[in-house]
Amino acid sequence: MPQLCWDRNRARRFVARMAAGLCLLGLAPVASAGQWFIESAMGQPGATVNASVWFAGEGATSDTQLSIVFDQARLTLPVQSGPIPGAVRVSGAYCNRNASNRITILWVGMGNPLPSGWTQVCQIPYTIPSNAPAGTARLTGVEQECASTSGAQPCVVYHGQVTVQAQGSGGQPFAMQSSSAIALLSAERAVPTAEMLSATDYSRTDQMPLVAALDRVRPSRVRPLMPIRAEGDFRSFLKEHPKTARAILERFIVIDYSTPERARAGLSELRVDRSIEFGDFGP
Repeated sequence: MPQLCWDRNRARRFVARMAAGLCLLGLAPVASAGQWFIESAMGQPGATVNASVWFAGEGATSDTQLSIVFDQARLTLPVQSGPIPGAVRVSGAYCNRNASNRITILWVGMGNPLPSGWTQVCQIPYTIPSNAPAGTARLTGVEQECASTSGAQPCVVYHGQVTVQAQGSGGQPFAMQSSSAIALLSAERAVPTAEMLSATDYSRTDQMPLVAALDRVRPSRVRPLMPIRAEGDFRSFLKEHPKTARAILERFIVIDYSTPERARAGLSELRVDRSIEFGDFGP
């Protein structure tokens, strides 16, 4: 499961993702050939931080590529051009720096469909120069494309960033302070819906939550990431097409815990629960 470092702007990016098109608000179904996810990270000048890049196919995509434009005023890489040492995390992937501020990632399935679950494709080691100014270094995905026997089409991409802290600011990364987690429920029919989980009273010790991880470390509440829920025929469509972008957003839940310590323990349980496809610290 992804081990991601969250910062305070991640919540804004989730809102931006949901607002990326009117269709994501329920006005029309959206098909997705695949999804790229660029991690965020945080560090001080002089530190090296890892921001992995993940991909989830839809069962037909056999080849995919993504370019990442990064802020070279705040970030450097261990090579000027060519393969990035130690970056590749999966067979058939290429992680290269091909321009001063651009990384190109290619994952080839050798004629076979790429996995539909989240797979860590590359882990990019950025070094923050000692004289880097504090601020946000964007990691922007561009030119993303997925190919299969039916042809090529654009993929969804979720952008990331590296937050450069002021020198000597200290403190824990925001992820270590968060009292929330975010999780993607499996599309299997036996898995409860976000609505069912949000309607559960987790303070009742005589009631076992529908997901085992939520029983082992009980949260204070669970709520859907998408406050505006699909209804009627559109909801039925999403159940039949669980790998569309909107269907995936419908399955994201935010889990609030009483303390950051319980959130860390709860996230550990979520990441090994078969009902959960993806877990991370929440906004």
